[in-house]
Amino acid sequence: YEKILVGNIKNGQRFETYAIEGPAGSGMISLNGATAHLGEKGDLLTIMSFGSYEEAEAATHQPNIVILADQNRRIIRKGHR
Repeated sequence: YEKILVGNIKNGQRFETYAIEGPAGSGMISLNGATAHLGEKGDLLTIMSFGSYEEAEAATHQPNIVILADQNRRIIRKGHR
């Protein structure tokens, strides 16, 4: 139930929606409801999540970047500055 911004690399669509946790280990990423019309199976997506931080928190915050391979298997997860 987290608000996210999604960019569909294939068709250029960009939309706000929300995340719902799927079955553990399933690797499932699906577009539901109205957003289902904004992409197709196999499209590459950029999924962005945002947070609010106090100045002191922002100074040390390290974002997580997750890159997925085929079948949405995690290949890289790291904090970046």
